[in-house]
Amino acid sequence: MQHRQDTEDVVAAAFAEAWRSRKRVRIVDASVLPWLLATTSNCARNARRSIRRNERLVAHIPVGPDAPDAADVAADRLERLDAGTAVARALRGLPEKDARLIALVLLEELPLADAAAAIGVSYGAAKTRVHRAKARLRAQLEADGVEELERVRA
Repeated sequence: MQHRQDTEDVVAAAFAEAWRSRKRVRIVDASVLPWLLATTSNCARNARRSIRRNERLVAHIPVGPDAPDAADVAADRLERLDAGTAVARALRGLPEKDARLIALVLLEELPLADAAAAIGVSYGAAKTRVHRAKARLRAQLEADGVEELERVRA
């Protein structure tokens, strides 16, 4: 974490999770420390992802005299919103495991190996599932008339 307040937020989130999970925490060698360290690590990863998403959003905010016309920005956002709705509809058409895998890898930016472990399939199976799911999504989006989407690699 780059800022002290972000670190404090992560620690607070970890202890809040410890309190919520106090009845099911696994104690190893009479210590809760391993569980707390793993939970803190997960909270830090979540916070970093959140910060990156926020920075990407802020980077798209126009500033200065060269800022584009607000009407053009609004029209562009509406187009993307329509595309987002089509993507959500296409995701709902996938088998549950494939949709979860796509969400973890492409939306949450989780490494493929971690996403595979999260849904309980091998790395090779996950790679195949992502490839096939992306092909199905692409076909469905083309059928829905979505012309341009940013290319995403997994």
